[in-house]
Amino acid sequence: MTKQDCIVLILTVFAMTFGITQASAEGSVDWSETARSYKKMTEIGQEDFDEKYKKMIIKGEGRVKEVGKCGFMDKSKKYGRSCYKVVLKKGGSNKVVLYYASNARKQLASLSKGKKLKFDKCQGVAIKNWGFWITQTCDMTGSTAPTAEAAPAAAEAAKPAKSTTPVDWVPVVRNFKGMMDIKQEQFKDRFVGMVLKGKGKITEVGKCSFLDKSQKYDRDCYKVKLERGKSRVVLYFPTSQRSNLVNLRKGSRHKFTNCVGVDIKDWGFWATALCDM
Repeated sequence: MTKQDCIVLILTVFAMTFGITQASAEGSVDWSETARSYKKMTEIGQEDFDEKYKKMIIKGEGRVKEVGKCGFMDKSKKYGRSCYKVVLKKGGSNKVVLYYASNARKQLASLSKGKKLKFDKCQGVAIKNWGFWITQTCDMTGSTAPTAEAAPAAAEAAKPAKSTTPVDWVPVVRNFKGMMDIKQEQFKDRFVGMVLKGKGKITEVGKCSFLDKSQKYDRDCYKVKLERGKSRVVLYFPTSQRSNLVNLRKGSRHKFTNCVGVDIKDWGFWATALCDM
């Protein structure tokens, strides 16, 4: 590369980054504009910009794609992995991941997938080019309370009332499966003590193992697994009920009532409720 080529390259990178770096000195910059400018940079320009990004304050808006706990892939500088994250998208495929302190859990639980969220004062952590999209990560430094479109009806619908009146287990499990991670966490606490009823196809009948979690009978119990579509429920029975269970057959229909919720889990392809008869 000639000296003239080097000068042209430097001027090109400067022209593409100047608007962003200047804005970062004056105040917060819009994340979507940052992503578009970064995408146009050369590899060497992106490498140089990576360090500048860590000093930038990000703001903007987008549609909520995900809300949940930070995982091993998340790298918040301020909160480590003891944090919650909100993933936003705006047009295209570009994403921004906002890291919140763990005490923001209650405020974040009000967010729903697809709703619009505005944010400000998010300290840049990293920006990456994945080829087809740009992903930015930043630590929220301002108020932890997110500003989102209200969805009170959806929030109330997600709250099962603890009642002695049995409810059909299938809608409960399906609703749980459709929730985002952070809402599933809250739902789990409310699920314990719910009284379930319903029916399903038997897939297993046998002794409880070390993986089973009956609150009432511990592991000294028998279990009956039922399924309907991608929803499953495990009924725990005391050992005294063995003679009543021995005639059950795999594939046959079984109806139950008054089964008290113990736990509910999302396994990815299906969700399972556990309850004590």
